[in-house]
Amino acid sequence: MELRVEDHPDPISELRRLVRLARAYRYSNRGDALIADGKIEQALQAYAESARLAPEIRELAFWQAVSLANVGRIEEAQRILEEVFAAEPQWIGLLDHLPKAGLLPEDPDMVKVLKAVASSREKGLGMG
Repeated sequence: MELRVEDHPDPISELRRLVRLARAYRYSNRGDALIADGKIEQALQAYAESARLAPEIRELAFWQAVSLANVGRIEEAQRILEEVFAAEPQWIGLLDHLPKAGLLPEDPDMVKVLKAVASSREKGLGMG
């Protein structure tokens, strides 16, 4: 890991933040590798550590949910996506593009189910 903080009012705390984020992404990448190896429970532990280290980075949770959906754990993926979409709705539209990129199965029903958590949350809040 190579980090530099050349112009920051509090460089030590900024370096700590950057190290924390780098570690979170490493755990997320480890989770992805474990999913690919079929080691689902170990992957979930790696993803949980990633989320613990950087709960403010919704991207990490989004890709965790995509990985879960890819191994058929749709309900777990939906729970995560509900929180991601509530905080950063821009992630909803990305789901439509993932099958063409080979990051989700070519299954329009799966994408619809994953996206449905956003609209069901809006209805529950009286927005839909």
